Amino acid sequence: SWSIWEGAGVSMNDAFARVLAPAWTIVIASIVAEVFSELVDTEVYHLWTVKVTRRFQWSRVLASNAVSVPLDSVIFCWLAFGLGFGMPAAEVWQIVWFNVAIKGAVTILSLPAIYLTGKGRESLDV
Repeated sequence: SWSIWEGAGVSMNDAFARVLAPAWTIVIASIVAEVFSELVDTEVYHLWTVKVTRRFQWSRVLASNAVSVPLDSVIFCWLAFGLGFGMPAAEVWQIVWFNVAIKGAVTILSLPAIYLTGKGRESLDV
């Protein structure tokens, strides 16, 4: 059977590969970035709790996110766009900085939600 793709000299497999291949780069970059940044986030959160203070849960979240958010953005953007798509370094860094800014804003805006959980209300240490 003839299709528009095969009529143009492109098989269905080639067409799907062209569309879906970049998705694997993004998926792998996302998984790698998530694993590393979450491990670092957990470690920083724990160290803040042990070495600085158990009070002020918001400060633990800010401290851990201040390290893990940029790390996540750098790893993901460089793996997905720098290595995966071969984007120029200047463009990759623009994406990194934009990601960090958006994630930082979301962190700040969502801080009060920490205290909406049962555990947060028990130790309201604003």
